[in-house]
Amino acid sequence: RLFISNLRSRDVAAQVKGTQLPSYANHLVERSLNLAEVVVPENSLWAGKTLAELSLAPRFGIHVSSVLRGGKRHNIPNGTERIFPNDKLQIIGTDAQLAQLSRVVEQAVVPDDDRDFIDREMILRQVVLTRLSPFVGKKLSESRLREDYELLVVAIDQGQLNLTHVEPSHVFRHGDIVWMVGEKTSFERAGL
Repeated sequence: RLFISNLRSRDVAAQVKGTQLPSYANHLVERSLNLAEVVVPENSLWAGKTLAELSLAPRFGIHVSSVLRGGKRHNIPNGTERIFPNDKLQIIGTDAQLAQLSRVVEQAVVPDDDRDFIDREMILRQVVLTRLSPFVGKKLSESRLREDYELLVVAIDQGQLNLTHVEPSHVFRHGDIVWMVGEKTSFERAGL
C-alpha cells in the first residue's frame, strides 16, 4: 500500500508540475480529442490578457482545462483568468484546432528586433519650470504629465539636502525644479 501511495504521490506531483498529462487525457483520444500543452512565450502579446479577452473557445473551438503557473495549477479557469509569460495552458481540442492555436501562439509575439530600443531608454531629467510652461499654476494631479506625456514626476528640488516627494495636490510654480523620468520623446512632446 505504501508503494502504491508513493507512486500515486509522484504521479500527482508530476501532473501539478506539468511533466505528466492528467489521467483523463487517455479518454479524449477515443473521441478524436487531444490534450496538449501550450507554453505562452515570454514576449507574447497575450501576456496580461484574460481568457475572455483572448476568446480561445469561439476563435479556435478549444477549451482551456488548466493553467500551470509557478508550480500551481489553476483548474477549469474562468474568463477572468489572466495569462502570463511562461504559463502552460492545458488545452483540449482536435488535432487541427490544436495545430491552428499553436501557430497563432507562436506568431502573437513582440518582435525581438526592437529597433528603437535605445531611443526608448528611460532618462531622469531635472526640469526648471518657466513662466511659459503650461504646467505652472496646475496641481500635479491636473497636469496629466503621466497620462498625456508618459512622464513620471519623481521629486521637487527645494534647495534642501534631500529631494522632496511631490504630493498630487502640489501646485507647480514658476522656478520649480522638478525631477522627472520618461523617454526623450516624452519630454519633447511636453515641451520640456
